[in-house]
Amino acid sequence: MAKLKKHKKHRKRKIVRLETSALNRHHLLWMRKMWNSGSLRELREFYYCKVNIPRDTIHKEIHERIPFVPTPNPKYARFVLNELKHLDELGAIKEDDSVEKRLCVLICYFDCIEQKTASALWEQLKIVREYNDEPSE
Repeated sequence: MAKLKKHKKHRKRKIVRLETSALNRHHLLWMRKMWNSGSLRELREFYYCKVNIPRDTIHKEIHERIPFVPTPNPKYARFVLNELKHLDELGAIKEDDSVEKRLCVLICYFDCIEQKTASALWEQLKIVREYNDEPSE
């Protein structure tokens, strides 16, 4: 009598991630699927366009009020990325810059060339300022 082969059941393991930090990494330029090619992706992933912010308050509020940041023309994204790299080389922007400063820098570049992108960044800045102006308890 032939032995029956035992089939191993391949189960997907559930990944449990404990969120112990009150901070989340926030991309100032989102949704990923819209910003996921070429210079758009490079700009989105540039260190200056990512920041850690409080998860349950400001991060949640931003994403509730702004569904996405419209993508600019890729040639303008490349221009802004190159300018950010140049500012970084000069020491004008740094890893520890505030969210407000980062948004202001991006707004300065997009305001005249891609108004839809700039408007979403302005809205983010407004939310950040509202949060920062609240009296701490």
